[in-house]
Amino acid sequence: MTISDNVIHAGRDRQGFLLLKKTEDSFCWLRKNGADWVKIGLTALSVKEALQLAQQELQLEGFRLLHCGFRYTLPERDEVGANALFHHMSSSYESMTGVYFDPELGHPCRVDFASQEALDLHRELKGATKW
Repeated sequence: MTISDNVIHAGRDRQGFLLLKKTEDSFCWLRKNGADWVKIGLTALSVKEALQLAQQELQLEGFRLLHCGFRYTLPERDEVGANALFHHMSSSYESMTGVYFDPELGHPCRVDFASQEALDLHRELKGATKW
């Protein structure tokens, strides 16, 4: 299992941040420290809570969430799309066709327009095996 298997979302300041899923109802933030990822003590019970907590607690450090593209549902592809989380982007970009099944929505989905910064992090994490 690689580190990217549990990554839910990512953020940046001068360094990188990852939101990791520990259990079904436990999420924690990691910060890049050199070549390693280190827990920083920010934990939450939901993804939404974890994203809000990081934006509040890390605001002074210049924290921002990565833009991981827009998620479109298929076959009735909505034209607006919703902001994708890092794991949505990873699933879509790892698929040969770009389409993946999202169990949360119960539909096939596709992610487009991810930032280069998010794609670079995805490639970096694909090779990482520890945190």
